[in-house]
Amino acid sequence: MKKHFWWILLSVLIISSMVLAGCAPAAEAPAAEAPAAEAPAATEAPAAEAPAATEAPAAEEPAAERTGKITFIDNTGFYTLNIFRTPWFTITQGAMYDPMVAPTLELDDYVCVLCKDWEIAEDNLSVTFHLRDDVKFHDGTPFNAEAAKWNYEFYLDIDNGAQINQNWVDYFEGFEVVDEFTLKMNLKQPYAALFADLYLTYIASPTAYQELGDDGFGSAPVGTGPFIPVEIVENSHVLYKANPEYVWGPPWSSGQPPKVAEFEIRFNTDTNVSYAALESGEASYIMIAAENLEAARNNPDIKINQGVDWGLQYFGWNFTKPLYQNIAFREALAHAIDRDEAILAAFGGEAYSIASYVPPSTWGFLEEQNEYAKEKFAYDPELSKQILDEAGIVDTNGDGIREFEGEEIVKQFAVFQSDEIKRLAETIQSQLLEIGIQLEVAQMESATQAEMLVACQQEFFIRAYGLNDATIVASMVTPPNRNCWDDAEAQRLAKLVDGTMDPVERQKYVTELNNYMVDQVAFIPIFASYTNVAYRADLKGILWDKAGNPNFHDAYFE
Repeated sequence: MKKHFWWILLSVLIISSMVLAGCAPAAEAPAAEAPAAEAPAATEAPAAEAPAATEAPAAEEPAAERTGKITFIDNTGFYTLNIFRTPWFTITQGAMYDPMVAPTLELDDYVCVLCKDWEIAEDNLSVTFHLRDDVKFHDGTPFNAEAAKWNYEFYLDIDNGAQINQNWVDYFEGFEVVDEFTLKMNLKQPYAALFADLYLTYIASPTAYQELGDDGFGSAPVGTGPFIPVEIVENSHVLYKANPEYVWGPPWSSGQPPKVAEFEIRFNTDTNVSYAALESGEASYIMIAAENLEAARNNPDIKINQGVDWGLQYFGWNFTKPLYQNIAFREALAHAIDRDEAILAAFGGEAYSIASYVPPSTWGFLEEQNEYAKEKFAYDPELSKQILDEAGIVDTNGDGIREFEGEEIVKQFAVFQSDEIKRLAETIQSQLLEIGIQLEVAQMESATQAEMLVACQQEFFIRAYGLNDATIVASMVTPPNRNCWDDAEAQRLAKLVDGTMDPVERQKYVTELNNYMVDQVAFIPIFASYTNVAYRADLKGILWDKAGNPNFHDAYFE
């Protein structure tokens, strides 16, 4: 939904952005990007099931005085704190801004942050938000309906050049101030992803922005969040102090100001440097790289929480070509791929095997969808060979490669320039060769591959997609899409997924769409990346969401 990047995901940014009730729109990524489903707090990787939201032990109590500093080393790079100019949100914005709503820790519903409640009109063409009356921006000005309207209208006016929400002109008619603390959002059409959009949209102080101007606001941004920036040094660090007046926030938090005095983000792309800082205690937590996991697990001063990201990597093809329009061929591919073997080869088993088209930490995911897909996509290379033989896709010259319409099936396999993804691709290459399909692995830049997919020039490829709402799945079947798939029934279901505001009814359509895609073998989901957060053992009170992302509203040092 942000900038129409629905089908791609950069998990590290999304993970970072969830911290402190932040969030992030999707972006393309090579190796690690994926969603979750149940994440144990400070433990090993989830086994067969995805992780569940967890809380810090209830018995542990913070010190009465606000002390200590949480330090995070961010390997993804600095992004401006001017929310109207950043291409996506990360923890740098999430620490100091609030959205109107946020998901529950289970990621199965939305709750108010800056509002008290909302009402959806019977015709689904408007939503009225009743705002909190006790929220103030860091500059002391009040948050109210006028402030919210000003923020949202900034995105709606494409002439302002905001880097996100560029699709709002397609959905929003406008925003209406009903009274001081009541805002009505008028829609052009029912928009089921509205709450996911609002979660991914922070609120800034209109007064500060207008006084400082666009450039000045990036150096002295003003939000309503739990922390206030006091020092911003691009590509180096951002230091925040606790907001002593912060008595709002998601209902699953204490509703009290932060229990630590400061929060700091340091930027460093070297994951080994990050881990060394965590070991020494210089850093409080990091997104730990796979190569450091074993050392961290053996260190009593470090704990690890592992979840599963809210995106997935999939094996796709080009539906415009006759070979891939043959459903027997697609079914044979589905039975020929052993996800577990591929994940073991690529990541040493450190990834979550997924068959569902709905990522596990995405709203709309049900385990029954995954089970349905696993059963339909069960690994059985002998069945693959049988299906191909019965379809007449056979090897006529005895060289081990099957032919389709007189040509041997030898196809390019486009993947990112990543060692892990290369190993994944080579494993799939070997598995398909076993059934007589030859793939030639071609590593390339993400942008190069994207151009190929948009132009429908691809054969086979691996790509990622992800978002916190099921609209991401609808986008995968709505033209133009990266598989060049044009299916009327899939598009009908996608419209129902995107246009049904009632969550119970919408859930049914999400499952219908997922199962239809399974039946048609739209493409083959492979894995979702684990999100590994390593943190100091004396950092208590962390709240973990279903995807394994930390929230520090109530964190403190023992």
